Amino acid sequence: MQGEKAGQYLARVREERRMHPERVAQETCIKLDYVRAFEASDFGALPNSAFTLGYARTIAEFLGADGEFVLQRCKQEIHQRDAARARAMNPKKPTFNQNIVIGLIVAIVLVSAFVVADAATTKSSTSQLHEANRGVYVSQQS
Repeated sequence: MQGEKAGQYLARVREERRMHPERVAQETCIKLDYVRAFEASDFGALPNSAFTLGYARTIAEFLGADGEFVLQRCKQEIHQRDAARARAMNPKKPTFNQNIVIGLIVAIVLVSAFVVADAATTKSSTSQLHEANRGVYVSQQS
């Protein structure tokens, strides 16, 4: 029982009682396609979760199987299926590595600091050159 899917468990119990899926469908008034899909754990072929759980309970009761185990296992399988669908529909978006972002910010700050420092040095040198040239020009005129 442990490790078995709900449908596998019910199929095993049905076979132990020497019943065919057709009889289960006829006695429970559940479509044969649904009985087969349930035994194959093909939840995509079954109607919504509420109906699936109801069918599981009905089949378990008809077969005299452990209904609580079947319902608990069905809920787990349905949850896993729904979670897989959600992951497929909403793939994880790529995230930036924080170290790369921090490194880029540091690089931008350093480059900016060098540009500002170079501009200040160039302005200072240019001012000194103008002052020096003005002094030379004034002294040549005198």
